[in-house]
Amino acid sequence: MKKSYVLILISLSIFLTGCTATEQTNSNEIQPTTSQMSENDGVRLLSFFAPGYDTFEDMVDASVLIIRGRVLDERVENINVNITLEEAIEGRMEDYEAGLISRESRDYQIEHHYKNLESFEPEYRPRIFYRVEILEIFQGNYDVGDIIEIGQSMVWDEEGNPNLEYSERYEVNVELVLFLRDGGRLGYFTLHPHQTVYEVPADLDVEEDVEVILAYVEEFQPYYIEIDGTIIDLSGSLPDPFEITLEMLREIAKENDLLD
Repeated sequence: MKKSYVLILISLSIFLTGCTATEQTNSNEIQPTTSQMSENDGVRLLSFFAPGYDTFEDMVDASVLIIRGRVLDERVENINVNITLEEAIEGRMEDYEAGLISRESRDYQIEHHYKNLESFEPEYRPRIFYRVEILEIFQGNYDVGDIIEIGQSMVWDEEGNPNLEYSERYEVNVELVLFLRDGGRLGYFTLHPHQTVYEVPADLDVEEDVEVILAYVEEFQPYYIEIDGTIIDLSGSLPDPFEITLEMLREIAKENDLLD
């Protein structure tokens, strides 16, 4: 049966949320965002991410929080998805100070923000939130047992309505290793889900099986985009997930003085 592919449009407001974590490229030039999508019941789901991480170390450096956690629950909340102009500028300054973007890139993006003030007007949309209990912390200012919130954008169906069924979602009660950026009131987020979300198998002994390579969450792997009616295969051009073990993560915790 022939599938009907629908291009799901995400507003600039959601892109601006991701912009707070723009990644540095090899050329230090402004790069177009990579459109990434996955398929669900024949519907094309589209989301926007900056270029992926070149190395595991780059991903660690860009993450404000790295944890092993259990997903407690899921809820949908209507929330203003647009950040303010002040928040956008602060994000560009933080990226520059962290060495993630060049001075030229910072200035260009800030100028772009001022030229598109309408993008910062309040816009309310449903957003998925997850409460995650921290079981182990490798980087960040939390303790084991703390509960954080992760935000996930909801995608639209073929009628142009936000649809929970078509959205990329975490399973409740599953343990995940997450490399997170801070989205403020929008919750922590994973900038590149295909590189920053790994599942901890239920039968894994987290004390003994420290050298077992964790599997990325395959449901978040994008494959195609559709531009002007042309299907473009991205499966061979996307950055690969990393081979990550609990042993590697505990070395990070040791470096951060978080290992008991």
